[in-house]
Amino acid sequence: MEKNNRLWVIPNNDLEAKTILEMLGKNEEEYLVTGQAWGASWEKLEEELKEKVEEAKQNGKNVYGVELQGDSNGAINIDHHIYGEDDRSNPKSSIEQVADILGVELTLDEQFVSANDKGYIPAMQELGANLGIEEKDLQEIIANIRMRDREMQGVTPQQEAQAQEAVEKLGDLSEKREYIAMDLPHSKTSTVTDRLFGKYDNLLITSADGETNFYGKTEIINMLNEKFPGGWSGGQLDQGSGFWGGYANQDEIKAEVKKLIEAERETRQQINTDEKEIGK
Repeated sequence: MEKNNRLWVIPNNDLEAKTILEMLGKNEEEYLVTGQAWGASWEKLEEELKEKVEEAKQNGKNVYGVELQGDSNGAINIDHHIYGEDDRSNPKSSIEQVADILGVELTLDEQFVSANDKGYIPAMQELGANLGIEEKDLQEIIANIRMRDREMQGVTPQQEAQAQEAVEKLGDLSEKREYIAMDLPHSKTSTVTDRLFGKYDNLLITSADGETNFYGKTEIINMLNEKFPGGWSGGQLDQGSGFWGGYANQDEIKAEVKKLIEAERETRQQINTDEKEIGK
């Protein structure tokens, strides 16, 4: 397909989005940038952008929207997330899908940006191992990717300090915890998840702006999607874990997550008891 027959619409709200924009620029693609943060949608596009999108469609161009929720009205969605009942899951990240359409190979940095977006630090560790990158070099790459991602999310030094304070309130983290629930003055949750990587199985963060984010087991994410529709989710759900976010009642979310975790704990304890009885 001729590149002049394509128009891209994309929010510049995280590292993957920024890297995709750079890729589109290098390949002389035509694109529009919406100023929306995470949770961007077709509906909330700026009026000027909506007019340009409609004009492109009338001129026979194929319009691609990158990670825009809602009705695309005939445009092609590039995505790999789930928004409530709108399941756009894809084994490939958005940047991988864009590269396929453009017919280009990902650079090493772009591969790590892709892995970070699909599966966070574990996916980057796996990529580094597969590429045979030495541990010291790999840790530097991962730290650089995470720092750039937080910067692209608009994280400020004050928010970094608030996250550090919230983490310190958790006390001793020398042993991995099954479940951590914490409150944060802001919703830049990467400031916490980066600091707590490897320290939890399930993490629930409630933010002062009403946003709630959960990181952990797929079963809990499925429950949140079912009981609190209208949120977003993604990650490696088919492999047992991922993330969920939304703006539902925070007390109700806390109660439901706690109830399911306790139920799973009781089930495990009962299984262990039964196994001990059988072994007698």
